[in-house]
Amino acid sequence: MSTTYPEQLFWQECDVSQAEEVETFVDEVTQRFNRIDVLINNSGFGKQTRVWEASETDWDEVMETNVKGPFLLARKVVPVMISQQSGYIVNIASQAALNGYANAGVYCASKFALVGLAKALQEEVREHNIHVHSLNPALIPSHRSSDEAIDEGLVQNEDIASTLLFLLKQPRRLKIENIGMWGF
Repeated sequence: MSTTYPEQLFWQECDVSQAEEVETFVDEVTQRFNRIDVLINNSGFGKQTRVWEASETDWDEVMETNVKGPFLLARKVVPVMISQQSGYIVNIASQAALNGYANAGVYCASKFALVGLAKALQEEVREHNIHVHSLNPALIPSHRSSDEAIDEGLVQNEDIASTLLFLLKQPRRLKIENIGMWGF
C-alpha cells in the first residue's frame, strides 16, 4: 500500500549530531517552503548505566543526540525564524529533565541541559516573536507496531502530538513552559 503525503509535508533522515547533515536538511526545508514555522526537537537516546560506570563514549553519544542535535538545529533554524519574525521551537525533553533517576544519570544530565538551553534560547528570541517550549513526558513506548496493544499506563505518541497542537494553537501572547506529562 502506498502512502501519499500533502505537498507541504517533507521528511528526510538526518543525523542531528552532525552539523553538515543538519545544515543540508534545513537548507532543503527552507528552499522547498521559503520559511520554517515549527521546529520540534524530538531526538532522544539514553544508556542505562550508573554515572560512575558510564564510559566517555556513552556520555558523548547521549549528549550529541540529546543536546548537540537541538543546538545545531536551533543554530540553523533561528535565523530563518528571525527573518520572518515568528516561529515555534518545541523540545521533547523528559521527566528526566526535572528529576534524577538511578541508572540514567547521563540521560538526565542531557535532558536537564536541553531544558536549560530552551530557557536561555527563549530569552534570546523573545523579541523576534519566537516561542520556545519544552515538553517533559514520562515513559513513552517509542517503538510500537500498529497491532500492539496500547499500554494505558504510559504517555502515548498521540498524547504528545495533541499537546504539541495545543501549544501551537495558543495565543502568541501566552508563554507555556515545561509541560509535564504522565500516564494515568
